[in-house]
Formats: sequence, structure tokens, C-alpha cells
Amino acid sequence: MRGKRKGMLTVLFFIYLAVLTWAILFKMHAPTQILAERLPEPILNLRPFYRERTGAEFLSFQIQEIRDNILLFIPMGLYLSLLWRKGTWYGRLLAALAVSLALETAQYSLRIGRADITDLITNGTGALMGLGGCKLAEKLLGKRTESALTYTALVCTVLVLALLSVLIIGNR
Repeated sequence: MRGKRKGMLTVLFFIYLAVLTWAILFKMHAPTQILAERLPEPILNLRPFYRERTGAEFLSFQIQEIRDNILLFIPMGLYLSLLWRKGTWYGRLLAALAVSLALETAQYSLRIGRADITDLITNGTGALMGLGGCKLAEKLLGKRTESALTYTALVCTVLVLALLSVLIIGNR
């Protein structure tokens, strides 16, 4: 049974990676639409939590973006904890940061968004929260952790895909 569960978890992880890539690179739009609206030059921001604009509305947007980045990467920490059982928390965090860096590099290279150090920080924070959540679940659930989190991931993935389907169909 453990092999089947790991196989299901691996498939769910790749679905998560596809949705994560679509959310970060293409902002939940059709890739052709985003690629057609490329920036004239790539943007790189190496100042943490800095944006040129100010004001209450922009601050609200920035807080929302930080929150969203954290939430998007919490599953990364959970998946890496479940799939890479022999890895250290440090190694799992580095793997999550490598995924985040790859996405930021793609944004920069394709000129479809700004590559931002703040995103790396908030994505890493989300992954760290996922790693901590898995550790907490292990303390609370013991040997049932892997099974409980795998089935939770399955239910969440089905719900997210259903919601995305409704959004896509609704926007046609």
C-alpha cells in the first residue's frame, strides 16, 4: 500500500508544480496572452520588500502578494517532507528555494514578470511553514501522518482543479 500511496503523492506533486508554475509565471492566464504582453526589458529587484510605488492601495496589493506567495509554497514544504523522507529539513528547504529561483529566473528571462528577492524570501517562508506543518503532523498523528497528509493532498488537489475549471469555463 505504501508504494501506491507514494505513487499517488508523486502524481499530486507534479500537478501541484504545474499549477504553481501557471500561477507564478502566467498569473492564471493563458500563456500565449502573457507572452504577448512581455515587458520591454527584464526587471530584477534585489531590495527585499521594496517597490517603487507607495500608498495604501499599493501597500494592500503588496501584502496580498506576500500572503499569496507564502500560501503557494506551503504545499511545497509538505510534499518535499513526504516524498523525500531521508532528506534533512535544510535540504528540503534548499530544494524549495531552488524551485522558487528557477521560477524567478524564468520570469526574468521571458520578461513576463519581475524577478524579485522578496518572492524568494516569501516562497522560502511558505516552504518552511509546510516543513514545520509536516513535523507538527508527525508529532500529532505519528505513523498515520503520511496517509493523512496524502489523502488531504488528494482532496485539496481535486478541489483546486475543480475551482480552476470553474474559473476557466466562467472566463470564456
